Amino acid sequence: KQRAIMSFEESKAFLQSSDGNGVSLYDHLTEVLLRVLEEKPEHPLEAFEDIAREVKLAQKTDQTQSIIDQKPAALLLDCINAATSTATLSFLKKPPPAEGSDEPAPPANPDGVMRNTLADLAAYAQVGIGLSQDEAFRLVLSMKKLLETNPLKSVRFWGKVTGTEHNYLVVESEFKEGEGKEEPVEPDEPQVEEKPATPPPFRLAGEEAEIEAEAGDEDEAAAAAAAAAAAPAEPAPRDSDEPATPRPQATEEAKEIAKEEREEEHSPNQFTYWVCANAGDPWIRLPEVLPAQILAARLIRYHITGNLDAVVSKGYPFFPGKDAKTAGKERHYLRAQIARISATTILLPKEALQTSEDAPDEPPKVNEDAELHLEELTKLEGWLHRRPELDPVQGRVKPILPPPADDAEPADEEANKIEPNKPLENDKPVREKPKSFPIPAWSLRHDLTVPFAPVLLRSHHWPGAFVLAYGGPRITHACMYFGDGQKYTAAPFTPPPPPEMQEEYPDMVEQRDPTVEDEDEEEDKKKAAAPAADGDVPPEESA
Repeated sequence: KQRAIMSFEESKAFLQSSDGNGVSLYDHLTEVLLRVLEEKPEHPLEAFEDIAREVKLAQKTDQTQSIIDQKPAALLLDCINAATSTATLSFLKKPPPAEGSDEPAPPANPDGVMRNTLADLAAYAQVGIGLSQDEAFRLVLSMKKLLETNPLKSVRFWGKVTGTEHNYLVVESEFKEGEGKEEPVEPDEPQVEEKPATPPPFRLAGEEAEIEAEAGDEDEAAAAAAAAAAAPAEPAPRDSDEPATPRPQATEEAKEIAKEEREEEHSPNQFTYWVCANAGDPWIRLPEVLPAQILAARLIRYHITGNLDAVVSKGYPFFPGKDAKTAGKERHYLRAQIARISATTILLPKEALQTSEDAPDEPPKVNEDAELHLEELTKLEGWLHRRPELDPVQGRVKPILPPPADDAEPADEEANKIEPNKPLENDKPVREKPKSFPIPAWSLRHDLTVPFAPVLLRSHHWPGAFVLAYGGPRITHACMYFGDGQKYTAAPFTPPPPPEMQEEYPDMVEQRDPTVEDEDEEEDKKKAAAPAADGDVPPEESA
C-alpha cells in the first residue's frame, strides 16, 4: 500500500499533540536533543535511550510536585467554603421547640423592625457600590438574629469600614425604652506576670542573728524617714525684711465635659452600634461616645486596623478611653468616627419633613411614608441633614452654657436651640480655591435618559459616604458608608502643635549675707528704737 504523505505543518502539529499530562512528543524530543548537545556523550546513540528515560522521569516528577503544591490551596478553599456554609446554615435553622410542645418557639423580639437591607444593597449594586450577594445575604440573616436576641426597637445596616488587618461591618440599632442602659463590658488590660521570688541566700547559723538586727535598724530608719516625708513641711524662718519669693500659681484643671445621655433629644448616643469582622461572627457592642473622644478624633489621623483592643494614641494628642485618664482603644475611636460621619452624611428628603395638620404650630416631623418626587430629589435643595451637627468646641450636639455672673442675666435658651434639619446647600465646600477647580461638599449623579434611574449623592468631606434614592412609583432612600473612616483633607495632614510651654519658675531674689558688724549695728538700732516706742526719753536728752 502507498503511505499517505503529510505536509510539514501537519507533521509538526501531530508531534506537538500532547497527552492528558500536557507533555508532547515534540517537547520530549527537543529536551532530549538539548541534553545530548549539552552533555556530549562519547557514544550518543547508545546514551540516547538513557537520556530519554531521565528526561521522561523528570517530567513526571515536576508534574507530581505541581499537584502536591496545589493540594494545600485546594484544602484551604474547601475549609473556607465549609465554614461559610456552616455559618449560613446556622442562620437558617429553625428555633428549637418550646418545652412540652412540638411547634417552634415564637421569636423573642416580635416587635423589632429591620429595614429591607437586601433591597438597599441591591440598589447600591446597580451603581457599583456595596457588598457581594453572598455577603449581603449572610449579613441580613445575622442582623435578623441580632434583632431577635436583643431588646431592640429597630436595626439598620450603617456601612462597612475597611481596616489594615480586618474590616468592620457596622449596624445601627435603637433599644426599646428602658432597655440597654448597662454599658458593654470592656476587656481588662493584660496583667503583668509577677516574677517568682528569689530564694534567700544560704547563711550560717551565727550570721542570721546579726543580719536580722541590722535589718531591724534599717526598717526603723526607713519608717522614720517616711513619717518625716509625710508630715507637712514647716516654713523656713526668715527675717522680717526679707522679700517673699514668688511662687507659681497652680493652674486649674480643665473640667471634663459631660456626655449626652441616650434619652436626650438628638443625642449622639441615641443609637447603639454593633460591629463584626465577617457576616456571621458574633456582634460586639461599641461603647457610648464621649465629647472628649470626638474632640480628640479631630486632632489625629489613625488608620483603623480591625483590632478593637488596639491602643490609638498614648502621646500627644492624647486620645481618651472610658475616662479622661485612660488611653483610648480602637473601639472608642471607631465610635467617635461613626458619630462624626453620621452627623454629617445622613440625609433626609425635604419632602419627608412635614407639619402635622392637627398641630400646625408644632415643629415639622419626619414622615417615613411621605410621597417623594424624583424631580425634587435630583436637586441639592431637595435634601436636608437628618441629624444636627456636633459643636466644634465641646463635641456635643447641645453645648453647655457657662453659668451666668452674679449681676448678669441668664442665658437665653432659644439661642442654644438645636437645629437638626439644616439645608444641604449651606454645607461648607471642601475646597474653594482655585476657583477653576473647587470641590463642593456634595456631588449628585442622575441619568435622565433612563426611567426610574437612581439618584446618587456622594460626600466629599467623608469619602465613602453615599445617599441613594431609588424605586419606581414608590421612591425610598438609604444612607450607607463604605470607606476607611478618614475625613478628606485638601492639604497633607499635619499634627496639631503642642500647647504653649509653661512659664519658668520665678528667679529668687539674691541678697548679701550680713556680717557680724552688720548684725551688731542692726541690734543697736532695735534697742535704740525700743524706748522711743514706749514713750521713754533717752538719758542724753534728759541731761
